[in-house]
Formats: sequence, structure tokens, C-alpha cells
Amino acid sequence: MKVLCIVFSPATGSFGSLTRVLALAREFSSKGHEVRFCASGEVFNLIEKKRYPVTRLPKPAMFGLPALLSRKIERRSQNMRIPVRDGISLGSAWFVYFLSGMLQPKFLKKLVAAQLDAIRHFEPDLLVTEMDPGAYVSARITGIPLVTTFAKISLHGKGTFFWRQARKSINATLRFFGLTKAIDPEDLLVGPGIFNVIPSIPALDGSEENANTLYVGNILEPVREESTDRTRFSPDRRKRYVFVYLGTGSITLQKALDVLPAVFNGIPDVECLVAAQTITSEEQRGNVLFAPWIPAARILPQCDLVICHGGLNTVTQAVEAGVPLLLFPGPIFERRYNAEMVMKNGAGMMGETRDFNPLWIREQYERRGDFNEGVNRLKKDFLRFSGSDSAVKLIIKWKEGHR
Repeated sequence: MKVLCIVFSPATGSFGSLTRVLALAREFSSKGHEVRFCASGEVFNLIEKKRYPVTRLPKPAMFGLPALLSRKIERRSQNMRIPVRDGISLGSAWFVYFLSGMLQPKFLKKLVAAQLDAIRHFEPDLLVTEMDPGAYVSARITGIPLVTTFAKISLHGKGTFFWRQARKSINATLRFFGLTKAIDPEDLLVGPGIFNVIPSIPALDGSEENANTLYVGNILEPVREESTDRTRFSPDRRKRYVFVYLGTGSITLQKALDVLPAVFNGIPDVECLVAAQTITSEEQRGNVLFAPWIPAARILPQCDLVICHGGLNTVTQAVEAGVPLLLFPGPIFERRYNAEMVMKNGAGMMGETRDFNPLWIREQYERRGDFNEGVNRLKKDFLRFSGSDSAVKLIIKWKEGHR
């Protein structure tokens, strides 16, 4: 079988989507299937380093702005915070598409045209994506079966301004390529010819399973190699760690530089490890190491706590390893949902931006044992699934039923 993986490639990059699609691609390849990718920008470069054949797609610009302005926003993304009050949940998948500029009508037509060209040349039997809007439209135009990684929260936001803008752009693109029947945006995410795998467990996602939507547990392929010229860190078996991963839109890198050394000052044999995309080189401040990349899978067995922005990969990795979480999702809708599900299951605590201070974080660290029962219960739930292996077996079985 020939599998074309179309990766969501916003201007700022997207490690989360890429790691899950890479995991599926690796599994397809190991089972003898031919895999090819489509991507743009930094995501294209990362896939190329993995030595997969990859077709370059048009690169979007933030908000559809001129490229120069978009690049300025991209460079500042790690030190930007959305200026809304604590406690607010903001956005939807449709807002993310608006932010990325990928649903600008002119760009979406260009993106879909490039994907259709790749499809004509490769002649895939199956399309695989997570969140790429062009892939959903291309699958509808060609009728090729589509596999997506799915989350319940992705259907959030129906009827909002950004949902209406998405509907307008999607239908204009479908008409441009000869499909006249109007659809709602979510019709591209679920329905006939679409198989959804949920890279989580029921307690953390909340979706109901059906014939076309099934849980598969954690699926993850590291984007970066085990070592880079910017990262010299190696775990010390004698130490305990606190792992911190900073996304964008909630806690800025500068805030972490100011606060975290004070939080962990004086705690013997515990080191705090902070990873963020925009850190250019390792920097040690007290017993806190700031680095471009940390091998999370290798250190989680030695971790007392994971502090993060609430991204799905970090949450599922921590829970699968039995490590409690302290989450600072900011106002981002998906991350707040993930954080709320972690709290609901007693596996961690959510903080607002005002809580990111030495006293509050130290208090949560000292009471981390309160969350052991909840996180270990969820850890057992993950044992029911085998991740990418079960995902690809389910996909192949579904595909065979749609011949």
C-alpha cells in the first residue's frame, strides 16, 4: 500500500502533529508499505532529516500577513503571551487555522493544488494527516480514504466567527476544484471515508468510540535525534529530575528563566530540566538547566514532576510514565481541556499565569505525592493499548473494508 502523509506545517512549526504522523509512518514502513510525506518550512526540513521522501508544499504566513511580518512574529513566539485574563478559554481549531493563515482563500487553493499534484504523481492508496486543512479538502476532492489523528476538542467552536470563515474558505476551494455541494467544516473531520485514531485514552480525551473512531494510546516518534550539536545533556542515574517543556502562548521563556531557579534552589539531588524550541544553547542557572532539547523518554523514569503547557504529547508521555503534572495552559482551548482532564482524574494540578511564581510552584512540588494514585490509575489505562502498532493494524483493517 502507498501512504501519503500530509503534515500540518504552520509557519511556527508544529512538533506535536509531526511526532504522531512520524510514528504512524514508521510503523507503516516497518510493515512494508511505501510512505511519502508532504510538508513545508521547518517541518519539511525535519522530515527530510529523517530520510523520508518529502514533497515541498507552499509555506503559509501568520494571519496571512506578508512574509517579512510573519517571520518577525515567528521569532518572537516563545516570548509572547496572549493578553487575556486568567481563567479564560480562548480559541478553537478554526482559530488556529486563522492564526496560521492556512485558511486564507488564496493560500488554501494554492495548498490544495500542490497536494493534488503530489497525489497525481505518487498515486497513494491512503492519506494520513493531523490537522492539515489542505489534506481534508484534498481527500474530499479525490475520494481517497483519509486517516487522521483525532481529539474530541477538535470539534469545538462550531458557529463561531472563525468557524464561519473556515466554512467560507473551504467551500470556495471545493467549488474551485469542481465540487459544488456546500459542507460544514467538521464534515471534513468525521464521516464516511475518514478513519480517526485517538492518540490518548478515554479518561483523557472523552470521545466515544465507534467503527470509524478508536483509541490507540500514546503514539510518538521523536522529531530530533538523541544528540545535537546544541545539546550536551546526559541523564545522571543518581539524580531525580523535574522536566519542564515550554510551548507558546502561555509562559514565556524569560518568565521561566526568572522564576524556576528560585523554585528549585536548595533541593538536593534534584535538577530541573527546561526544554524550549527557541533556546539556542544550554545555560545552567543554579540547579536548573535550560536546553534546546531534552530526551524526555529517557529522563521520565527519574522524574518527580512534569511542568508543561498542556500539549497532548507531554501530557500522555508523563501519564504513561506515571509522573504527576503541573500544567500552565494559558488561555489556549485545547491545552486547558487537557489540563482539566488531568485534574479531573487526580493526576496533577493546573495553574494560571499568575501562579507561575516560586512560592506557588514550590508548594505544588512539595505535594506532588497527592497525585500519585490518580496518575498511576491512568498509567494502567495506557497498558491496554500498544500505540502506533495497534493504530496501523486498525487502519489496515479499516482500509481493507473500504476497497
